[in-house]
Amino acid sequence: MLACAACADSSIAVDRIGFHDLRLSASSTSVQAGEAVSLSWQTGGPPAYLSGVGPVDAQGTAVLKPRFTTTYSLLTDYSAASKDITIEVTGVKGEDDLFPRREEYRSHQQRNTMADSLTIYLGALRNRLQDKFRFSLYDYSRNNTVYFITHLSESSVLLPPKGEGVATQWISFMITVTQISEKNCFRSAASSSPLNSRQRPQSKKHHPVCLNVDVASRIKYQLLSEEAKRNLNNDDVHAVKSLDLLSDITHID
Repeated sequence: MLACAACADSSIAVDRIGFHDLRLSASSTSVQAGEAVSLSWQTGGPPAYLSGVGPVDAQGTAVLKPRFTTTYSLLTDYSAASKDITIEVTGVKGEDDLFPRREEYRSHQQRNTMADSLTIYLGALRNRLQDKFRFSLYDYSRNNTVYFITHLSESSVLLPPKGEGVATQWISFMITVTQISEKNCFRSAASSSPLNSRQRPQSKKHHPVCLNVDVASRIKYQLLSEEAKRNLNNDDVHAVKSLDLLSDITHID
């Protein structure tokens, strides 16, 4: 993977960067499961964020092995500037068990936050999920929203205590990040007070943004009996503490 060596030093005006300045290409757009594909990109100036890779410099190449058909997105701090490419993967088995589908997640919790830049926030969030909590994950962009979906883990410190009759349990999180207008940016989703000027990040080198961050969970169980299944709360309310903790983690200064 490529690190973003220039992220802290870029002085290029983000508002000059548009859709036509971005280039994203692949060595092949169709591969067998387990085969490698090479992605190459150019941004026309500033560092960016490439889903599946993380923060990247203004140009570069990365070699990836997608597990399933994946759309990679090249994003900049300018919300109108993004580029996508889809790699079709054939011969996939069992990936639904590793990464749940979006509709399977429950107990959504939202908050609004200001960040120095979209790309810096996405990179920091990705690093926390991978390095701190050891999640495998995939991320992608759709309709101006970035999705982070973690694999089902049975060793995460974010798992709630086992309920009676539960042999094994796994937890997965889905975090979505959407850029919203600054006038709608409050201290939290439940707050009615907008951020004042002292709370807004001050940076001449980046593009401060207001983000809506939604955290949801999916818990999978191996139960000891049918009675345990009947007693299981379908809304997973016992996972709220896990969601609260991860919601705090997504608040990146």
